[in-house]
Amino acid sequence: MRSGPEINRWSGKPLGIAGRPAIDLETDPVSAGYARTFARPGGNVTGLFLDQQSLAGKWIDLLREAAPGIERPGVHWDPSTGLDQLDVRAVSFADRILNGDKPGEMSIEGPDRFELVINRKTAKAMGLTIPQSLLLRADEVIQ
Repeated sequence: MRSGPEINRWSGKPLGIAGRPAIDLETDPVSAGYARTFARPGGNVTGLFLDQQSLAGKWIDLLREAAPGIERPGVHWDPSTGLDQLDVRAVSFADRILNGDKPGEMSIEGPDRFELVINRKTAKAMGLTIPQSLLLRADEVIQ
């Protein structure tokens, strides 16, 4: 019986270093030393990278716009949000690898779009009035 190639999907500590191609969703592979560059990572690492540290500043800006008097903002991110789109892209990476592309020659990609969803009911329950400028920028407003 012939066994086919294995591809690992991971978040955090990479498995691709162990000789199997890997597709990451979380760790900055360049800063961690797992990849040379995002454009041509080398080795067996490729995939998607969600740069949460860079996004955190934008999240804080949006939160401060929604609640201008806030002194110590905090952000909660639901990692399951949008994972279905990331999974589709990860499957595309796996398909390319299984069809002969070398992971180290495939660029590491990031998200190509973000959605701003505002839940007015939750905001009201928290005593917040979301500014019209923010509501107009939202992709979706939950009443």
